[in-house]
Amino acid sequence: MIKCLSIRQPWADAIFEQGKDIENRNWSTNFRGMVAIHSSLKRDDSFFSKFVEDRKINLRPFEELSLEGYIIGVVNITDSVKYHNSLWFEGEYGFLLSNPVRLKPIKMKGSLKLFDLPVEIEKEVQQQLKNLKGSNHEI
Repeated sequence: MIKCLSIRQPWADAIFEQGKDIENRNWSTNFRGMVAIHSSLKRDDSFFSKFVEDRKINLRPFEELSLEGYIIGVVNITDSVKYHNSLWFEGEYGFLLSNPVRLKPIKMKGSLKLFDLPVEIEKEVQQQLKNLKGSNHEI
């Protein structure tokens, strides 16, 4: 079963488009491995803009990239930490992310915490990953 994590936009897109290598949460996880990233319906534009401005993170425009309510890719969670030197770390906990792979958007309702993808959505994610592997894309 593939796990999924809902993340507000534009934070979700930043994983795939801006090199965001950590996901900040107020809870830890023992889960390690691939998770689907769901862009939640709720946005966080003002905090995101202040966050990247304060850290002098250079961004390309993200407005045209952001979709809400879709699986937009997969990433590996490699650790859960209480501190990290990443520009993206805000604490209390950070999930270290690696190997982001953008997928064709798949409409889906999100949920809280880490949750299992519905079977039909998992099949679509696996098919897209299989097609990417067939095109020599590194996953």
